[in-house]
Amino acid sequence: MEGLGILDGMNILVDPNLIPENGHIVVARINGEVTCKRFVVGRNGQKWLMPANHKYPPIPVDETTEIIGVVRWAGKRFV
Repeated sequence: MEGLGILDGMNILVDPNLIPENGHIVVARINGEVTCKRFVVGRNGQKWLMPANHKYPPIPVDETTEIIGVVRWAGKRFV
């Protein structure tokens, strides 16, 4: 998510109680792997996880996708 300013090594605060809305940044588990992506709802109601890096394809949200929570904060610890 470097395109959104969330860099490798940053800490993120995730709220598991929020229901993701169009445009939110979420943490999701897909086939046992955890990822951070933008949650997007298409015109037809299809839900997608959109990477910030356009080299990677969108990921459709389906029954194998677990939305862990919505990212509320990202920052870097210096000490």
